[in-house]
Amino acid sequence: MELIDEKKIFSDIESSGYSVLPGFLSSEELNGARSEYYRSLESEQSHPPLEKFKPIELVEKPWRKFTIGSKSGSGEPYSQLLQTTYSSEKCLNYPSLSKVFSRMINIRNRLTKLRVNYGSNLSEDDFWNACRVHHYPCGGGHMAPHKDTLFPRLLEEFEFPFIQMMVP
Repeated sequence: MELIDEKKIFSDIESSGYSVLPGFLSSEELNGARSEYYRSLESEQSHPPLEKFKPIELVEKPWRKFTIGSKSGSGEPYSQLLQTTYSSEKCLNYPSLSKVFSRMINIRNRLTKLRVNYGSNLSEDDFWNACRVHHYPCGGGHMAPHKDTLFPRLLEEFEFPFIQMMVP
């Protein structure tokens, strides 16, 4: 289990809205995940923005979609142009990506005082880890500045904070 300074993370979030965890992934891990992601672009089909998938399907293969418009998938009004690839931390076809997602989930769950693998079993947890890669195309890809409102609202009933993990 990796050492993270939870007090510093929460202090950083309180003062600036974010915290940086340098070195929680190695260059080798990141390069492996990036290579797998690029491989997935060649081997996985893309889907229309409103086509639905079941989280259990992500264990077999990722789900790619393009989002172009002035509303998010949940109806929030902000402009975006990007490709999103959803995956699972258990996806066997992309083990390096899965490892990155698992580490992120582990840290998020520790910070929210949940068991380490919370969200990894939909039937047991009634919650799934929406692991994904946002890919902004050169020359115009973007997501307008916004504050996530859907997930914090949904998580209120669970009484744990909304923490968004990101690996640029």
